[in-house]
Amino acid sequence: MIWYLNLLFILLVLTNFLISIVGNAYGGAIDQDVEIIYALKSDLNQEVSLFNKWQGRVSDLDSLVIVAEAEAPDEADANIKDIATSLREQRHKVSVLRKTL
Repeated sequence: MIWYLNLLFILLVLTNFLISIVGNAYGGAIDQDVEIIYALKSDLNQEVSLFNKWQGRVSDLDSLVIVAEAEAPDEADANIKDIATSLREQRHKVSVLRKTL
């Protein structure tokens, strides 16, 4: 009887330990999710560039375009909000310049 209680106690302790390890690993993966996605997109851009060079379709870049999904204002980081605000201001200035020309 004591052997079964000991076995149950060890099973509970080891199960909780395993749950803790898996939870920490999952939490670490979730924290690095965005960084991994951008790293993969960067690798894809590099592969496309190399493929275009191989195909002979190389041209000089005069601008860099970054495309992202729209986020709700409360979900966006402070830096992204600042960038979005500056882009809106820049778009407004460009539209004013186009009207004057």
